[in-house]
Amino acid sequence: SRNLSDITAMMFAHAPGEFIQQAVVPRYKNGGNAVFWLFQYALQPRDFAIAELGNDRQTAFNGRWLDGRQRAHIIILVVIHFLRGIWRKNELRLAKTQHINLAVEHLVQSLSSDTIYNQTRRNVNSLLGGYVGEYDTQQVQFNLRQDRYSDFGTANTGLLGYGLSFADSGRATASISNSYKAPTFNDLFYPGYANPDLQPERSQNREVGLHFKYNGQYIDAVYFDNHIRNLITHDAVTYIPYNVGQAQITGQELSYAGDFDTTGHLKASVTFQNPRDSTTGLVLLRRAKEFASVAVNTASLLEYRRSS
Repeated sequence: SRNLSDITAMMFAHAPGEFIQQAVVPRYKNGGNAVFWLFQYALQPRDFAIAELGNDRQTAFNGRWLDGRQRAHIIILVVIHFLRGIWRKNELRLAKTQHINLAVEHLVQSLSSDTIYNQTRRNVNSLLGGYVGEYDTQQVQFNLRQDRYSDFGTANTGLLGYGLSFADSGRATASISNSYKAPTFNDLFYPGYANPDLQPERSQNREVGLHFKYNGQYIDAVYFDNHIRNLITHDAVTYIPYNVGQAQITGQELSYAGDFDTTGHLKASVTFQNPRDSTTGLVLLRRAKEFASVAVNTASLLEYRRSS
């Protein structure tokens, strides 16, 4: 077996709850190679310091040594692989054009307000994995994600995408996915304007598109079809949020982005959609059927948006 006592890892400072993806290639005393894969997140408002991981089973944290009794949570996953350079950050390269991404996240949402809320904190622990592969003119993407909410339980989401390049500058894409959205603290608990019985949104999404690029100019045309269960919307009079049992939003979006001169960037998009309550057939409240935006970035910024 190889001796891991010579590993020294740099743990970069970051904000509480922020996930750091950092691969460290350690040097062994016997000259071997492996990858030290760090999944790091902090639960306290302190910064990581440089840590030397030796035979001592403790970890340096903000210049001090911590044991399991203290409220610092660091997950360290060590993966040994004998092929030089196979890992890059949180990415495993299977081939030059194929790779797998893995990640762990910890999110803390907290609220501080003069207004009294029944709940002011939410924790979300997440596992993420994905595969991206390119096969000549074809591209494949597959993502999976699991989120464990402290107040709403477990949500599993994923995406399957396919792309086909053609004519040097064109690409056709198609994807299916599902998504999850938890209610906010205001939706659930703001006095007089909340609904503590709200359920999270869940949706099934389908999309096809054509994409073109030439000399720094990009044009995208997309058709989308989203089926949403428990859509969160607000009453037109009381503004109290409620769930729409079944909703569907279909539409098309056309967008352009491009650089001009040496300092300017133009971005524009227009969307036409049909947001409907699937049960009643009525248009969903506060959902525009048409909207557009134009943004110009130069030394000065001009942005125009319109919806109806």
